[in-house]
Amino acid sequence: MPVLSHALESYYSKNNNPISDILAIESVKIVMNNLKNAVNNLDNIEYRENMCQASLLAGMAFSVTGTAACHGISYPLTSKYNIPHGEACGLTQDKVLLLNSKVEFDRIDKLSKDVGYDNVEEFADEIYKLKKDIGLANNLRNYNIKKDELETIANLCTSLNIFANPYELNKEEILKLLQSIY
Repeated sequence: MPVLSHALESYYSKNNNPISDILAIESVKIVMNNLKNAVNNLDNIEYRENMCQASLLAGMAFSVTGTAACHGISYPLTSKYNIPHGEACGLTQDKVLLLNSKVEFDRIDKLSKDVGYDNVEEFADEIYKLKKDIGLANNLRNYNIKKDELETIANLCTSLNIFANPYELNKEEILKLLQSIY
């Protein structure tokens, strides 16, 4: 899941460029076609090699652009609630993709089609299903986070990564996002 986050966040980062886009798109394609199989078939070298390639491409992409909102939101989830980094990034990935499509529809729609989906909603749904298929939670309740803690989490999302996101996420917007995955 962190590979997918690195690639997607690089693609929609305000710091993107044509080269990082090519790397990110290829990484996302590989992840969406291999992650479930790699997790469910740990002895299959081909799936694992494909995921290594996806990781390399995503790393090259985000080394130029940095990451965005999913990482910025993940930091307090990891530090305060011990949610593993990749899981914490993945929790919001499908929702942030949809939010970003509100301000950069053409760009996010192109990404969705480039990686094999008819539209952004279908792509976001597939990310949601992928998380479920590999045994990750899609909501904060699964991590024993109480609803009254969401505002505290939103207040802790102060990383500069948040500002690289095209859809502007202030504390109120982050709180709404957290509530939507509660």
